[in-house]
Amino acid sequence: MSYGSRIGHARLPDIDISPKRPSSLLQVVVTTSDIPDGAFDGVAYITLTGLEGSTAELPLVNSQPSNFGVKATDTFSIRAADVGAINSITIRIVSYPIPAVPCRTRANCVNIIPNPP
Repeated sequence: MSYGSRIGHARLPDIDISPKRPSSLLQVVVTTSDIPDGAFDGVAYITLTGLEGSTAELPLVNSQPSNFGVKATDTFSIRAADVGAINSITIRIVSYPIPAVPCRTRANCVNIIPNPP
């Protein structure tokens, strides 16, 4: 929640008064299905929702040249706010270079590992 004020014609900056939740390093392990032509080139984002709220949408980035191949396992590290026990995971994918081409990638399994080694 944020509040801003106007004095005359100047706008004061918004002040964030929401409580800050601690963040931690998480490992996200995604295994994709074996759908033919299901490989994916693009950017992926993850949102975790739990009993204590939701994270911001976070990019899934790793050092591999390509991710989300057919029947592949990809591992990503993210730093996310503590949301308590996770009850849903949303992965949004943005394909390129042609966003109009439907993406057939399907995740068979998504594991979230807290405090990876």
